[in-house]
Amino acid sequence: MSGLHDVAFHGAEMPLRHAMADIDVNRYLASLLENGARAGAWQVEDPSWVAVIIYYSVHGACDDVLTGAQPGAEVADKLSTLFRRRFG
Repeated sequence: MSGLHDVAFHGAEMPLRHAMADIDVNRYLASLLENGARAGAWQVEDPSWVAVIIYYSVHGACDDVLTGAQPGAEVADKLSTLFRRRFG
């Protein structure tokens, strides 16, 4: 899984930090967040910013799993609980 992690989070097309909102995965996630907020599924004031926060949260969680600091199932549950609480 470390190879997949590196492609997803450290691929050759990854921009500098100031452009993280412009990568495809974050644009898609921001659109999903905006559409869900518009439909009343959750509350998100700044979908682009929240997409970047989610991206880095998942990245950090994957690093914890790869280093053995956290079990994968626990990390997935923790992130799911965190984001559900925050966004409804």
